[in-house]
Amino acid sequence: MKESFCRDLFRKILYPTDWSPFAGRVKAFFPALCQVGASEAVLVHVVEELPYEAQYFNREALLKRVQEKMEVLKREMQAQGFQVKSHALAGKPYLEINRLASEEDVSLIVMGSHGMGFVEGMLWGSVSQRVVEYSEKPVLVVK
Repeated sequence: MKESFCRDLFRKILYPTDWSPFAGRVKAFFPALCQVGASEAVLVHVVEELPYEAQYFNREALLKRVQEKMEVLKREMQAQGFQVKSHALAGKPYLEINRLASEEDVSLIVMGSHGMGFVEGMLWGSVSQRVVEYSEKPVLVVK
């Protein structure tokens, strides 16, 4: 008996971005993903809620700026032939990314790895590491 694990792997892709160089590398893969059948993209940026920063940042203003950047990215992806949804969220990034992946029923999460300092990485782990660890969806991490 043959069992398929990931049918239509490239059907609907979740692309978490923080506009880092690693996220830019992921963005560069989208034309190739389109060629292998990807047709839908869900874009997300998560503004991490850190209690000690609350006094310094206006979260609503920050989310508005993020939404503006997401609209630019959304238009770029639509020009490549994707049907696109975009989200600007606040919370713990790995939790919000995994929640959105399930909610949107994506077939694949494609995200960049980004380097943390060695000690920070050992203590806290990176967002991509935690997404992989807790995700119910397949995850492709681009270095």
